[in-house]
Amino acid sequence: CDAGTDSYTLDRLPWYAEAFTSFPDDERCAFFVASLAYHKVIREPELTARAYTAILLNRDWSGSPLWKRWDLPRPVLEKDLARHYAVRVADPATLSSEQVTFVEQVFDGLYEGAPERVTLGQFLCRVYRAQNRQDERAQAVYAAVVADAPADEDNDSFLARTFVEQSRYDATSCAIF
Repeated sequence: CDAGTDSYTLDRLPWYAEAFTSFPDDERCAFFVASLAYHKVIREPELTARAYTAILLNRDWSGSPLWKRWDLPRPVLEKDLARHYAVRVADPATLSSEQVTFVEQVFDGLYEGAPERVTLGQFLCRVYRAQNRQDERAQAVYAAVVADAPADEDNDSFLARTFVEQSRYDATSCAIF
């Protein structure tokens, strides 16, 4: 196996993808493909997302020595995968609750004003609106998007309708109108 020798052959890229697709629970295979994707040897967004999902969301692999062995910076991969979900997933309902929680965690770790924060926040708002979520968590993300992307008409319209339904006329609510 090429993963065992820490090398790859360009002629075998389709084989690596097929092996990972066939055995996504194989730790070495998943990390090998994720490493090739991170280092821009593999440039297929969907395959990259599947490999990143495999290594980032498998709790058993969080302390794997393969992170260091193949020079994979977890925070960078987390941002890349969360951005992939936000930009490339047309229907947020297709994501598992674990994947949404993952995006929430990445969003929470970003500083205010971070470019990814707007993209992830708008994505989470789409997820929450589809679920008609009004809980404290959803309200905080809606508010963050208002602050970071005030021209988000979908978010603003949703919040305005919500505030009218709730008969809210405080300063925060009025800022949306």
